[in-house]
Amino acid sequence: MRLTTMRHISFLILSGVLFTLTGTVIAQETPELGAVATISDEEWTLSISFPDNWVTVSDEEGLYIANTESALAVTRALDGTLNAKETGFVLFAPGTAAALDLPAGSSAADALAAFLDERGLQSPSGDVYEGDPAVSFNLFPVQPDGNIDFGVPLIVDTGVDAFAFEREGTFIFVLFISNSDAFAIQQAMWDSLALTGGAPAPETEETSAAGDSVFLVDDDSRQLAFSAALPEGWQSQWEEQTGVLVLASSSAALAVATGESDEYERGDSALIITLPPGLRALDINPFDSADLVFTAYAATLGVEAYPSFVEGFEVFAAQGYIAGEDLPGGQANLYAFGFPAGVITVMVQDVVGASNPAVNDVLHSLQYDRPD
Repeated sequence: MRLTTMRHISFLILSGVLFTLTGTVIAQETPELGAVATISDEEWTLSISFPDNWVTVSDEEGLYIANTESALAVTRALDGTLNAKETGFVLFAPGTAAALDLPAGSSAADALAAFLDERGLQSPSGDVYEGDPAVSFNLFPVQPDGNIDFGVPLIVDTGVDAFAFEREGTFIFVLFISNSDAFAIQQAMWDSLALTGGAPAPETEETSAAGDSVFLVDDDSRQLAFSAALPEGWQSQWEEQTGVLVLASSSAALAVATGESDEYERGDSALIITLPPGLRALDINPFDSADLVFTAYAATLGVEAYPSFVEGFEVFAAQGYIAGEDLPGGQANLYAFGFPAGVITVMVQDVVGASNPAVNDVLHSLQYDRPD
């Protein structure tokens, strides 16, 4: 693939023209991007910075980032309605361009046109503008007869724009979803976009600042959301295929909890959370009572344990101490929380002890329900 040397129209010039046509641009301060998210495949790791009070989740197809939990759900489904001032981004996996089998010498605009065609999307004009990045505005689904049905927008009353960035001899595709003026945040995030080769980072690992982290869950065809309020510096790893989420106080603690390292250090804490899809994979009914789920889950670990009821939580909670050679760290406090949407189990491994206030706060922040 070649680097494009002649641009038909630059992205900045085009954006200026569009804003001139639609109204006066209100000066915006450059936003602070305090968090970083990544998505990796066998060859590349794609990273982008975003505001630390935003939420994100990833799967095999892409990385989804939004400024609210409800916008995140809409962004991932590419369906629904955004509220005022909500914004979302979809960054497709780095290998997306390779799967398109683009001809040699393709430009970013060529790549974007092929990407949109493969997904059955098109702007009303059909135009794809060459630039850095290439861009196509206000996408609609293309019907089987090849025409656009303007009565079927992707997202109601919301613009969905597509971008293709040329990086490291390949192309990165991004959808930008917003019903408000978010040019400043968009441009700042574009500037942080980076593609690196070599050994990939764990696909679902993300750096998390203090605040709510939300993970969307396809739970037996129900769209649900798991959330937790994480202390500053905590890390998370969500394995959607296994239904297991790990929350840890540091990257070192995350490595032990996920089996990449051997021993916790003093002060490390980790929560290994199995959501209903993961329990079903273990032949455990997540709609049994919390104590029955606790006992069944412990049995899958080769541990015989009997829980007791724990007060102070909003839902029924069963808890007990377990130990075994196959457990990361060798021992844990196991919880089962009986949320109406299904029971979840939480294995708490904490070197400080069960009275650790940070762990206690995280446990009390856990929620599993339909997205707002």
